Amino acid sequence: MDNKKLINITSLLFILSLCVFISLSLHLFNGDDDKFFGNALQHRSLFEFLDWRYHTWTGRMMIEGLMVLTINHAWYWTIAIPLSCVITALSIADLAGYKDRIIPATSIILAAILLINHNVIMEAMWWVTGSYNYIQPIAAGLLSILIHSRCKTTGVTAKLLSFIFVIFSCFNEQFSIVILIPYVILYTFYSKNYSVYNISYLAISVLATVFSLTAPGNKARSITETASWMPDYANLGIVEKVALGFDRLSSHISEQNIIFTAFIAILCFMAIKKGKINAPSLIALFILVVKASTFFIFTRYSSYLNMLTHADFLNFGSISDVATYTPYVLSLLVLFSCIQLISIHCEDLQDLMRLVLPFILGIASVVVIGMSPTVYASGYRVLFIFNICNIYIASSIMRRV
Repeated sequence: MDNKKLINITSLLFILSLCVFISLSLHLFNGDDDKFFGNALQHRSLFEFLDWRYHTWTGRMMIEGLMVLTINHAWYWTIAIPLSCVITALSIADLAGYKDRIIPATSIILAAILLINHNVIMEAMWWVTGSYNYIQPIAAGLLSILIHSRCKTTGVTAKLLSFIFVIFSCFNEQFSIVILIPYVILYTFYSKNYSVYNISYLAISVLATVFSLTAPGNKARSITETASWMPDYANLGIVEKVALGFDRLSSHISEQNIIFTAFIAILCFMAIKKGKINAPSLIALFILVVKASTFFIFTRYSSYLNMLTHADFLNFGSISDVATYTPYVLSLLVLFSCIQLISIHCEDLQDLMRLVLPFILGIASVVVIGMSPTVYASGYRVLFIFNICNIYIASSIMRRV
């Protein structure tokens, strides 16, 4: 048996083992959303439930329709969740350029997804209700993008499936607005592909997103959530709302974050390997090395180190303390340094769109959460897309070795 075949078989066994272990680890919780959606159709029809939710709470009709029909059937989500993880990893591997090493690349990326900080992956994947809103539609969206990127060679059946997948993914508005629609628009104008399929794909993406965002329930929910979580939110300006979103991002990259640390390490290694580092890249390299070192130490009880690395959210008790804002400085330096070291691998505009733009969009996927009064109540799942973008970028850069 040659080495390539052995690597493929070993990687495939690793993927299958992870899928089995994920399935065996999943379960419903007895309360909260799992119970609510499990009992949703006890006294009403599916149409009545979706109509009620659309007018009083959310426009995510396709997601919630699938959820109430399947959440009481364990066979569905014990298959759908690990399958979604594999599809996400496979799509990233293919989009990053690993077509000739797709199986081992998928196994490594799948492992990286499962290494995302527990508080994030718990809400986006391990929590069954959360998976319907995150890992499942995001996997469908990435698979749809993968099919769309090969539209010149794919058949009619695959294209029809891409329409179904893209509609489902658009009901995760965060993914749709920040990742999907920018991709389709840039692809259309950059490739000058104005085929019926491509224009239809773009139109469906926009219409499904608009349908979800314009649901009457979104406004009603905003009023309720504002009163419950942030009564003064209506008085905040755009700058304050962006600051709240950035606070979420800064907190995430300031905590001990294995994926972001690995991302930084890869950027530093690949920059050194590329050579011919200019002054801005050298400064960025030093900043990221210092940032990476904080992962290995416990800083909470050091008042000086804690000024730069504490991951606590902004609160009214500490809003007047200068130390509350010092992590923002390091976070901004780190983010700009990442952009600098990513950009050195870009030879043309296409590289910028494939490497730098996804990182900026990943940042935007978190910052945009500040536009909602549930910026803190939304939990950690809103950071999932940022991590996925980092995994994709690291994979793409390493492909250039």
